[in-house]
Order: sequence, then structure tokens, then C-alpha cells
Amino acid sequence: MKVWNESGSAKPVQWIVEHLTQAWGDGERWHVDNGNHPHEARYLKLDCSKAKACLNWVPKWRLEMALDKIISRQKSISKVQI
Repeated sequence: MKVWNESGSAKPVQWIVEHLTQAWGDGERWHVDNGNHPHEARYLKLDCSKAKACLNWVPKWRLEMALDKIISRQKSISKVQI
């Protein structure tokens, strides 16, 4: 199985969640649940080097732009479903 990921500077998961929450707006919030949960990696990194090497692919958007586009699309879908 081949996996293709987006590139950009490494960001912690918390940064991504905070960016998504802020981009969504409407007073959305999040908090860390410190309960007993299965182990999660403390560091995750998206890497597009395989896509660049095998497909000659270059990302058009930085991570921030891609996250903003995800929120914009999801909000437009949510409005249609209401």
C-alpha cells in the first residue's frame, strides 16, 4: 500500500486542531481529555517526498491554506445538509 501525504513544516496535532477550530469560528472550542485512552503518538508528520519522487508532484497549497479549504468545503456541505 502506498501512502501520499501533504508537505509543509511539521506542526503538532494541537496546532492543527487549534487552527481548524479558529478557522471554523462560530465560537467552537476544544479541550484535551486527560482520561485513560489508548496510546497516541506524540509527534506525527506529513511527508510528501514519496509523491514528489514517484509522481513528480508538488503541493500547491501550504498546510494553513489546505486546512482553511477543508473548513470552507465542510461548512458548505453542512449548509446543504441542514
